Amino acid sequence: MPSWRGTVRWTADRPRYHMADVEAPDLLSAMARLREVVPPDVAAGADLLELRRQAAPDEREFSPE
Repeated sequence: MPSWRGTVRWTADRPRYHMADVEAPDLLSAMARLREVVPPDVAAGADLLELRRQAAPDEREFSPE
């Protein structure tokens, strides 16, 4: 099953970032799973969400040699 990384930007006294990794078969399922793991205080101050599918090392186009 694919892994997804969600990065949430939230503000309290200054901009902060919360990252969470989830496994899900597709984007919408990943969003639902992120909803379960993002803390309420982060969600309350959030203004941006970036969600990316994590490629397995052998699937990456570029990798360190």
